[in-house]
Amino acid sequence: MLLDLEKAEKAASLIADLDIEKLEDIKKKAEILIFMSTKMLTREEVAAILNCSTQQVGMYIDTGIIEGIKTGKSVMIPQQEIMDFQKRFKGHDLSNKQAVIAALKQGV
Repeated sequence: MLLDLEKAEKAASLIADLDIEKLEDIKKKAEILIFMSTKMLTREEVAAILNCSTQQVGMYIDTGIIEGIKTGKSVMIPQQEIMDFQKRFKGHDLSNKQAVIAALKQGV
């Protein structure tokens, strides 16, 4: 299959117009976002993000709606897990263990 000369010229023109510095800036920002989404959080940090107590975070971990990773004496929670939790349970009452169980029974 022969390459259309007009398409090739257009592609070459677009490549020539690319701002390399801008692309490098975008790449750096993407790397930061990837790093931030893989950051591990403590119960205290999660409680601050969710505006609840550390005991509430513990209850979420105990019921399995937030999965933590045991690291020695403490539990760390991936930041992505919190983002997924917020999307999954948006609009649901999770104020106590019974409410959490009810939400889980609804298939959330």
